[in-house]
Amino acid sequence: FDVLEQQVVPLFNQRDAEKALKWGMSAAGLKRGVFIVMNPQNGEILAMVSLPTYDDNDFADGISASEYRKLLRDPRKPLLNLAISEQLPPGSTYKIVTGLGALQDRKITPRTRLMTKAYITVAGTKMHDWSSFGWGPINIYGGFAHSSDTFFYQVALKLGIDRLGYWAHTLGFGRKTGIDLPGETGGTVPTNDWKQRV
Repeated sequence: FDVLEQQVVPLFNQRDAEKALKWGMSAAGLKRGVFIVMNPQNGEILAMVSLPTYDDNDFADGISASEYRKLLRDPRKPLLNLAISEQLPPGSTYKIVTGLGALQDRKITPRTRLMTKAYITVAGTKMHDWSSFGWGPINIYGGFAHSSDTFFYQVALKLGIDRLGYWAHTLGFGRKTGIDLPGETGGTVPTNDWKQRV
């Protein structure tokens, strides 16, 4: 693995990460985005890009009040490092929390099969899968392999909001990472207690 790591890690640099993010944002028609490359062995950040951004050189000799106001009023928030200071839904990474929690709490087993489809209805709200057809009956291996939204929605319902929150906190969601950069915010993990407080 060390040889592979030595070959792969140098391929990721800030410039390449920025190019990749710009390409992805353009292809998806997005105005804001984040790209983070991390070494999973030690947590080292190899590259981190938040777009849109601003040119540091504009501040070097003093920025005009009008230019600064323009940056502040930009709805895309170029002064905000989206990677560490924005609170956004975690997306499919949260499936790890849901799956682990349900397995640990024995709400499902590795063999439990749930019917996946284009959407499920929860309390009158349609919750869509990214696949417009679903995957049919699958277990957790298929849920992860296909990243099936409707599989994990059903698993989350079995687990319940408070146990889902417990497992999220256990895995580090909802708190700062401690990255050595200013402006990091902790995330939000919704639970019944959080709902009452907020």
